[in-house]
Amino acid sequence: MIGLIMAGGAGTRFWPLSRKNKAKQYLRLFGDKSLIQLTFERLNKFIKTEDIYVITTIDQRKMVHEHLPLLEKKNVIIEPYAMNTAACIGYSVNYLNTLYESDETLLIVPSDHLIDDLDEFSQKIKLGESFAKENNHIIFGITPTYPATGYGYIHAGQEVSNSVFHVKQFKEKPNLALAQEFISTGEYFWNCGIFLWTLKTIISSFQKNYAEGYTILEEIKRLEYKSENFYKIRSLYKKLPRIPIDIAIMEKAENRLVLPLNLNWSDIGSWKSLHEVVDKDDDQNYIPNKHIAINSKNNLIVSKKLVCCIDVDNLIVTETEDAILILPIEASEKVKEIVKQIEEQGLKEYL
Repeated sequence: MIGLIMAGGAGTRFWPLSRKNKAKQYLRLFGDKSLIQLTFERLNKFIKTEDIYVITTIDQRKMVHEHLPLLEKKNVIIEPYAMNTAACIGYSVNYLNTLYESDETLLIVPSDHLIDDLDEFSQKIKLGESFAKENNHIIFGITPTYPATGYGYIHAGQEVSNSVFHVKQFKEKPNLALAQEFISTGEYFWNCGIFLWTLKTIISSFQKNYAEGYTILEEIKRLEYKSENFYKIRSLYKKLPRIPIDIAIMEKAENRLVLPLNLNWSDIGSWKSLHEVVDKDDDQNYIPNKHIAINSKNNLIVSKKLVCCIDVDNLIVTETEDAILILPIEASEKVKEIVKQIEEQGLKEYL
């Protein structure tokens, strides 16, 4: 099995901790290991180090090597532009097909998710591999614990084996009422963006369902991914359709199976979602360094200084050497608006 970690995201929703030169996947939010290091270790339990690859942007290449020093140069794939997951995965698959036989299985995972039950994860991946070898497109779903409106959903159809289902359809992020309806049926799972298939299966699907893009990917392949051809590759790559893999392939493929993962999972997509998964005190505060909190509840405060707060509830306060972020915890999705304002005001040193 090959493992591919997608690590090109900028993580703007974790500003000011995350910056262009230090995206979310490189943050140490849970102890002394970054999210990408935790992801690598998760895969390394059942995939050899030499068979784990990372696809990232050229400006993050140095960070990848710093956090994952065991990876060889050939195991870090440079995406010329951020062109969404169909281009990213198609580009990686074609590259990997020059190194492996086409019947090899490929597991694709995001770099910045939190998963707590590694035994359940590895067992389901191994189960999924047996179905992937039968020319199926495997997607893993998370058993929902509440009616989330921030995730896409997978509608499971007929059960083909114990805890393995046909995919009936994919659903975009719903409103609360629809999410509650999904949960009540017991037929829906959160789409966590983890995929498994053989190289030949996904290549065939790209040829059929992403034909315009696949022609360009084949032109790139003829340039042999050599560094001296990088500018030619980049010129071709920017012509690829900018769409997610779900729309390009998974919504069109016929042989689709979903395997539910029964574990605690989070994509840590915002300061609020971080607050939900970290260990908090009796007042539901997460203040990891020295602090005094009087009559203050449900706060997330990250600072290297002594933090003192009185009569403060439901706040996020994050301090770095050059910036401070303060906002209600329910407004954490709006952090990207701050980043946009910083860009528009030309304050590049804060990005």
